[in-house]
Amino acid sequence: MRGTLLALLTAIGSCSVLSRAARAAELSGTVRGPDGAPVAGALVAAVSTTAEGIYDPPTTKSGPDGSFRLTGLPAGTYGVTATAPGLEGAFLGRVPTRNGETPSSVVLALAPPRWSLRATVTDRKGREIAGTRLFAARVSEDRGDIWVAEAGPDGRVAIALPEAAYVVSATAPGFENESRSVRVGETPALILRLESSAEARSPASEPVVAAVRAAAIPLTTVEAGHGFRDMAPLKEVVGSSRIVALGEATHGTREFFQLKHRMLEFLVSEMGFTVFAIEANWPEALAVDDYVLSGRGDPAKALAGMYFWTWNTEEVLDLIRWMRRWNEDPVHVRKIRFAGVDMQYPPVAAKAVRDYLLRGDPECAKSLAGTLDFLMGPDPRSALSNFDASKRNALRKAVEELGTRMDARHAELVPKTSEVDWRLARQHVRILSQFEEMVRKPAENVRDRAMAENAAWVLGASEPNARMALWAHNGHVSRDPDSPMGATMGADLATRFGKDLVIFGFAFDEGSFQAVGNGALRNFTVVPAPPGSIDAMLAATGIPLFALDLRGLPPDSPASRWLDSRRMTRSIGAMYDPAAAEKFFVRQIVPSSYDVLLFVAKTTAAKPNPSVMTAPAFKLPPPAPAAVNLGFEDGPASGAPVGWTVSKQATDDGWTVAVTNEKPREGKFAAVIARSRADAPQMFGNVMQRFDATPWRGKRVRFRAAVRVEAGGTGGRAQMWLRVDLPGGKMGFFDNMGDRPIRDADWRVYEIAGDVAEDANAIAFGVMLIGGGKTFVDDVSLSEVPASKIVPP
Repeated sequence: MRGTLLALLTAIGSCSVLSRAARAAELSGTVRGPDGAPVAGALVAAVSTTAEGIYDPPTTKSGPDGSFRLTGLPAGTYGVTATAPGLEGAFLGRVPTRNGETPSSVVLALAPPRWSLRATVTDRKGREIAGTRLFAARVSEDRGDIWVAEAGPDGRVAIALPEAAYVVSATAPGFENESRSVRVGETPALILRLESSAEARSPASEPVVAAVRAAAIPLTTVEAGHGFRDMAPLKEVVGSSRIVALGEATHGTREFFQLKHRMLEFLVSEMGFTVFAIEANWPEALAVDDYVLSGRGDPAKALAGMYFWTWNTEEVLDLIRWMRRWNEDPVHVRKIRFAGVDMQYPPVAAKAVRDYLLRGDPECAKSLAGTLDFLMGPDPRSALSNFDASKRNALRKAVEELGTRMDARHAELVPKTSEVDWRLARQHVRILSQFEEMVRKPAENVRDRAMAENAAWVLGASEPNARMALWAHNGHVSRDPDSPMGATMGADLATRFGKDLVIFGFAFDEGSFQAVGNGALRNFTVVPAPPGSIDAMLAATGIPLFALDLRGLPPDSPASRWLDSRRMTRSIGAMYDPAAAEKFFVRQIVPSSYDVLLFVAKTTAAKPNPSVMTAPAFKLPPPAPAAVNLGFEDGPASGAPVGWTVSKQATDDGWTVAVTNEKPREGKFAAVIARSRADAPQMFGNVMQRFDATPWRGKRVRFRAAVRVEAGGTGGRAQMWLRVDLPGGKMGFFDNMGDRPIRDADWRVYEIAGDVAEDANAIAFGVMLIGGGKTFVDDVSLSEVPASKIVPP
């Protein structure tokens, strides 16, 4: 949720360049109060905008004159924050530093306090802890907005912050970090109890392991099709619940996926479950549902059409094909349904709404054409994020009013379509509304609440007394009320369904999984989990595969007492970085999160389907010797400009790039990107060059161009982009102006500047048009420029 929204950037004055032997970078400045007077003793932090999660950034305190200086910083871009007692914290974003260069002083202006967060930090026995620091990371589209405060001797801290949602983390020497999700203004007080690192990281005692071993339900295999004799005890574990949520500690583990398949086979065959739902877009999952019910379509294509590479695997395809075999057997009168519960991408839902309205309410379809075209566009999330308040409100109002109109005209619409069609279309509108709210409220966990709403809707829309198996990540199915990510899907469902919900968390000790790392999907392998972790404790039982009903552990048993503390367990989603392996652990009080644990001692990576695995890798052509024809004066008088590349995919989708003499900014010609087709564009049109980076290595390159836009429909905008390519397919500097799109109809000059690494092999740059219409480009230039001369856009 922490993105890159353009924030206040201090002006950088002249600086002296030292030798490239490069001492580290530094930041200096002044902290001032509301009246402009210097503030002494303010705690100033330099927060790297490339760091993920909450960490302990370099800090210093302002002197009597309010001045501060942070030295020894790695070169890069920083957010700079300051806090002081009785004043609201200040933040400056995207402050650049370079090795051997000293930017002029930044000014951090503290404001009068409006909202204060008061926290008490103690150990597990309620005793104060010396040296406690509190980090408040704002959940926002900025990066680097983490404020730091220090607790007093009594473990208490008060910090005034801008009203927003935060992840607050407390640290102290010798203790494990503890985090909570809070909203300043709604959470007046917070109690954080820290665990001793020595206790939290020490191996579980033999009595703990023995108690778990005695309570374990050993399973013979993760694979479906082997009967259910070993799973018989799970009947009592599942009981009469209506939803069984199945988590996963990674999004790419073969054994987790296979075990979920086996669990579904068991729940369907032995316990009468008829609904399978997964953490994937609801509209796109309808194609898979059609296949498992009727056999229509290609299951591999339907699975790939759900967008998520995480599910586009051999294991999930096997599950879908098993569902189809179950349904086509006439002995099975009750059929299984397949559903998604997610809502992150709106084009399919928007198209379904448009098609329904054209049949049932053409007048409404006509009035909403622009809104639906926008939502069917190539990147509605980024476009909506960049809307001003009036446009956002207009879109929200349009979607809300559509839902109200459909409800009010239910009796009129159903005879023109059908009850089933109306209900499906109404849910598509709900998906659009959820998507809009998710983009509008990035600081809130809208997605998890929406997935819970959709899971409940799917279950309610099924046959009476239907029962559902629900597949998602551990972080989503967890009901932990103190989750740092805020209210989870599992917590929401627990409120809705109470004891009718049983949650299975998944854990493993060692092995492989697939995830994205360094920009590509690949397999990773991890060693056994560290001592003190839940995973290591489960492995110590010596049972390679088992279920553990946490509710069945006696409250006074050694295992219950051990699990009643926050313990580490692996939590890996779609991405992984082995260099930061410890960041992929979370600390949980496991019985507060799950009812049951499923443990696999050793794992292998999920297997991508051939459509993913054998897709040809995109190989960039050799770079040109240098950039050419930057003013488009080399022609031709019509057609694509000489020396520039036009995307074949964009051309196939109706985009054109040509030289034009229509009102150029300089000389005789300019370039124009347009779209010949009138339907909503599914991609973007672009024009680019890529050239040898050798002459630019170690320098800072500036890409400047004049651009104007004649937007077509809602959301039309242009973006320039500059990328530095490194060996091995890695990417260096990259900026595509996603946070500052171009919409001006008049010629204006824009620029991007970035550092070219010493080992860079190519520089690529270009302009793209998103959302339809036309964009004109002229007067392109590339130049070397020192950091001190860059003017922030």
